[in-house]
Amino acid sequence: MSDYVTACCLGKQIIVIDEQKELLRQLKGIGSNLNRLTVLANMGKVQIISLDNAARELAEVNAALRTLAEGR
Repeated sequence: MSDYVTACCLGKQIIVIDEQKELLRQLKGIGSNLNRLTVLANMGKVQIISLDNAARELAEVNAALRTLAEGR
């Protein structure tokens, strides 16, 4: 796998975007919350889950990532 990734990256410009650290933190938080909800649902402790807030947050992160990508 690492050989494949290395081959894909050779000869290409790699750009590090400092702002993405906060976005990644938010994505990790959302993923962690979804994992907790999945565990609770599998245990039968949660019957109905509203993911409206998670969808809204993901849309905001997606918009921010698009803005960063277009600005580069």
